[in-house]
Amino acid sequence: MPKHPWNYHSHVTVCSECDGAGVVHANRRATINDPYPETVCQSCDGPHEPECPVCGYGLKVQGYDCLACDTAASLYESELIAFDADSFAQALGRAVIAARADMLREAA
Repeated sequence: MPKHPWNYHSHVTVCSECDGAGVVHANRRATINDPYPETVCQSCDGPHEPECPVCGYGLKVQGYDCLACDTAASLYESELIAFDADSFAQALGRAVIAARADMLREAA
């Protein structure tokens, strides 16, 4: 049996059955006391936002299955060993602030 890579299941998504609501329409008849019958979704653990099952990151980014997993997967082994996630997070935060400021400057 072939071994899958560590990020084989990395994809930011919600449950396809309940769309993250945690409940689905029940097949029982609607009543006055239960006008919209629902049952617990059997495909997930309850209400949740989009998230990657590998790392937990939740922002959907066009062109990426999961931005965090795809970033880590793109590094060479030597780069991955030297990678400092905390300093990267700080640098990424500063880069996002600069990009947003430029975006606002362009819009004005």
